[in-house]
Amino acid sequence: MKYFEVSSSKRIAQVSCAIIWCIFAGGPIFGFAALKPFLIKEGVYQNVCIPEEKFQVTDFLHGLEKTLCTEQDLKLNFIFTVSAVLTNVSSLPIGYILDFYGPKVCSLIGSFFLLSSCIILINTKFFLSLDIFDPYLAGFGLLALGGPFTYISSFQLSNSFPINSGTILALLTGAFDASSATFVFYKIINNLFPKFLISDFFKFYLVIPIFIVSVQFLLMEKDSYLQINPSSPDYPTNKFNQSKNQDVNVIVNETTSLLPHTRDNENIPNNSNNNNNNNNSILDDPSGRVTTLSSRLSISSIEGYQRRRSSLVDINRLSRVEENLSPEELLQHSGGLFNIMAEKPLKSQYLSAWFILITLFTVIQMLRLNYFISTINSQYTYLFDSNDKANDLNRIFDILLPLGGIISIPFVGYFLDTYQPVTVLTTLSLLNIVIGVSGIVKNNFFFGILNVSLFVLWRPFFYTTVSDFVGKIFGFLSFGIIYGSIMSFAGIFNYCQKILDVYTHTIFNMNPIPINLILITLTFIISSSLIIFVNYQASSIGKKKLAEF
Repeated sequence: MKYFEVSSSKRIAQVSCAIIWCIFAGGPIFGFAALKPFLIKEGVYQNVCIPEEKFQVTDFLHGLEKTLCTEQDLKLNFIFTVSAVLTNVSSLPIGYILDFYGPKVCSLIGSFFLLSSCIILINTKFFLSLDIFDPYLAGFGLLALGGPFTYISSFQLSNSFPINSGTILALLTGAFDASSATFVFYKIINNLFPKFLISDFFKFYLVIPIFIVSVQFLLMEKDSYLQINPSSPDYPTNKFNQSKNQDVNVIVNETTSLLPHTRDNENIPNNSNNNNNNNNSILDDPSGRVTTLSSRLSISSIEGYQRRRSSLVDINRLSRVEENLSPEELLQHSGGLFNIMAEKPLKSQYLSAWFILITLFTVIQMLRLNYFISTINSQYTYLFDSNDKANDLNRIFDILLPLGGIISIPFVGYFLDTYQPVTVLTTLSLLNIVIGVSGIVKNNFFFGILNVSLFVLWRPFFYTTVSDFVGKIFGFLSFGIIYGSIMSFAGIFNYCQKILDVYTHTIFNMNPIPINLILITLTFIISSSLIIFVNYQASSIGKKKLAEF
C-alpha cells in the first residue's frame, strides 16, 4: 500500500513501536559479555567442574569470590558462539520468508522464538531435570534467532515516510545497536536487587514478544508500504505533511516479494498496468545519458540500486538511502565498479573472485569480532594480570558497545557515500589491525580502553561495508541471495570460536596473544588480497567504464 493511505499519526505510531521492539529484541545476545558474570554467579554449568580444576574469579558487583573451571568457561562461551552462528545463518531463510510470506509473518515467527526463549529460560530447572536438552543453549539460541526476524521485518516501515526513510532506517539500526544493552539493564537491576535472578528477568521480558504480536494485529497494516520513487508524482514535496489523497495504482500485499526473484521481475505479482510506468519514472532523463548508461549497466540493476530496500541485511548494518544519486554518481562512487557482477549468472557470481574474497574477508573479520565479544573478560584478566582491572574494562565495554553503533551511524554513512570501495576496505582493514595490535599489549589500561573504543566503532563500520560492497558489486537484484550466503558462511565458520577458545584455555594456558596474532596475520593476508584485487579491477575495468562518459 502507498504511504498516504494511512494517516500520519498511525504511521508515526507504527514506526515508534518498531523502534521500541528493536531496542529490546533486535540483538540482545550481543550483550552476552554483560550477562556472563551472572551466569557464573548462579552456578550455570558448575556441575561439569571437578574440585581440583576450579579457580576463583571475582563477582565484581558484590565482591564475592566465585568458582569457575575451564570446562564451565568453555560451555558458557559456546552459548554465545552458537547464538552468533544462528543470528548470521538465519539471514538467508529470513530473506526467503520475507519474499514469500511478508514482514508480518516474519515478525510473528520472531515473536514465537522470543516467547519460546523466555519460557525455557524461566523454567531452566524444570528442563534440566528432564535431561532432554540444554535449556541455556536452547534458550539463548532462540533469543538470537528471534532478533533478526523481528528487526529485519520492520525495514519496510521506512517507506511509510518517503522523505524521512533514511532517518527511519538509521533509527531502526540505532535501536538494534542499543539492544546489546538489554543485559546491562539486568546488571543494574541485579545490583539494586541481588535476588533478582536471570529467570526473573525473562518473566518481565515476556512483555516484548507479547507486545510485538499485539502491535502486529492491532496496529500494523495488512499490506507492506510501497516504496515511492523520488521522481514519481506520488512522492511528497513537504516533509512536514507527507500525506496525499490519490488513487492507488500499486498494491503490495503480504505475499509480495521484497526481493526480486528474477532479473526481469517476471514472477513478481503486478496488480496494475501502470506499475511499470511508475517504476521507470526514476530513469527519465531528457539528456538521454541515463538511457546510455542503462544499456551498459542494465536499467533493472540501476533501479534496484536506487530504490534499494532489501529485506536481507545484517542485524548490525547501517541501511543508507541513495535514491537521489544519478547513474553517473553511482558509477563514480563505486570507482567504476558499480554492478560489475550484476549481469552474471548466479553460478558465475558464486565462483567469482569477488564472492570468494569478500566471503573470506567477512569470515575472518566476524570470527575475530565474535571471539572478542565472548572472551573479553578472560583475555584482559590475563593481559592485565588483574581480575579487577579486567572487570572495569568489561563494564566500560558493556556501555560502549551499544553506544558505538549509534554514534557511528552518520560517520559510516558519510564515509561510504564519499569514498570508493578501495579506500573504504583499506581504512577498515587498517583500523582492524590497529585494534588487533592494541589488544595484545600487556599491563596497559590505556591500550585496553583504546582497543574497546575502536572496536565498538569498527563493528558497525564492518557490517555496513560488507552490505554496501555487495550491493555495489553484485547489484541489488541478487543482493539477498549473495549477502545471505556470505553471512551464512561466516556464521558457520564462527563455530571455530570454540576451537580457538579451547586452544586458549589448554595449549596456551589462558594466554590470548598467540590466537590474536594468528587472527591478525590472517586478517592482513586476506584483507591485502581483497584490496589488491579490487584496486586492480578499479584501475583497469573501472577506469574504462568511467572514460566512456
